[in-house]
Amino acid sequence: MAFEKICQVASQVVRSTGLNLARRPPSASWEKMIQPEKLFWAMYMLDKQRVFFNGHPCDLYLFDSDLQIASCRGNATYSERLNAATVHLAAIWEEIFIALYSCRGSRSSNAHRTRQVEMLRNLVNEWGLQHHTVIDQLSSLEVPPGSDPLQIELKYTYHATQILINRCDSNEDSQQQTVFHARSALKIINLLASAQPLTVSHLVALERIFRNYPVVAFTDLLGVCLTKGLLGKEEDIQLLRAARDAYQLIHEPNMYFGNTEKSYTGFIWCIDLLDLVENAENACHSSCEPGREQSCTFSTMYAWWDAERSTSSSSTRNRFLRL
Repeated sequence: MAFEKICQVASQVVRSTGLNLARRPPSASWEKMIQPEKLFWAMYMLDKQRVFFNGHPCDLYLFDSDLQIASCRGNATYSERLNAATVHLAAIWEEIFIALYSCRGSRSSNAHRTRQVEMLRNLVNEWGLQHHTVIDQLSSLEVPPGSDPLQIELKYTYHATQILINRCDSNEDSQQQTVFHARSALKIINLLASAQPLTVSHLVALERIFRNYPVVAFTDLLGVCLTKGLLGKEEDIQLLRAARDAYQLIHEPNMYFGNTEKSYTGFIWCIDLLDLVENAENACHSSCEPGREQSCTFSTMYAWWDAERSTSSSSTRNRFLRL
């Protein structure tokens, strides 16, 4: 993809020009950071977003750099604290990729991955302690008019980080945490899209969320609904459909923003699949005897699905086959 190639070339320029080399004392603060280092961190964050969007390895690593995460002094502005927290979280994403999503990490044993998950949770907890002045303002899911898009983005990034960690642990508590943070992330999207009045800041935050971050909140909650049944999942289904509707607010097929067109097509396909399963479950339950709705099997649902597929239009079938 052109987007990925541009990011890779830019990362090569960063290394070839020495932007990843230290030009300040290790104890320097974020507010005194020089412009070349700020440029490095901007490229570093973009690289981590690309990694979890496309699933390809990083091009920039902190262990291959002289630079260290800068701290914020007591007189730092909120904007500087927000930038510092965002960069620090991007560094945790590097650790997440190496520990859980790299070739070595993804093939490790369940026990090893569980230990890695615990280690990464501790990193996120330390991040929260270090940036508590920012975290305190992220505790609410409210998105008032005029909110800083970067602040809203950090809220979503925090929940996406928790999902990326907890989804790799088969422990029941971890799976529940995954669902909790998936719902929280989708609620942020829903609040942005339904804000009254809907401002440019809201649309900017939505566009950055869909363009820069993996949609694990959407896919993981969808997976829970499809594997455990839709009965009693009305709120989750509403969140999933609201995410699709939010994407439609910023989708412009005649304009190209990175990988958004591909992910938008995936959103539409997933909601169509969700609708099919919901109709199949409803048909299954209505055909069962009263009091025996829970005894409907997947074979009964498949029989309805097969009949529905045979009567659907050829254009719909072809669209599903292409996807």
